[in-house]
Amino acid sequence: MFIAEEDVARRKPNLDGFQLVAQNLGNSVTALIVFDDSPSGLEAGRRAGCRMIAITATLKETLLEPKEWIEDFCAIQIEYDGVTRVFVLTVSSERPLDI
Repeated sequence: MFIAEEDVARRKPNLDGFQLVAQNLGNSVTALIVFDDSPSGLEAGRRAGCRMIAITATLKETLLEPKEWIEDFCAIQIEYDGVTRVFVLTVSSERPLDI
């Protein structure tokens, strides 16, 4: 789910966007996996308790956190296992993340 700054009253680093996504999905913010390319978004997600994955292609500064990052969305593959009813997220070619 994508949320834009127009969807919330207060922008990042406020937590409103993450809370709106969790509410729309019927879940807790701590269950979210968030991909973000801005320092304020990464900080807000971390403060909210989300699992953060940084997109580094547009970042201008070196990151210490999160420890998980991708250069761009080309590195991601998401598949749904209908038997186990679980989404499998694979980053790069062979490094799956536990979600």
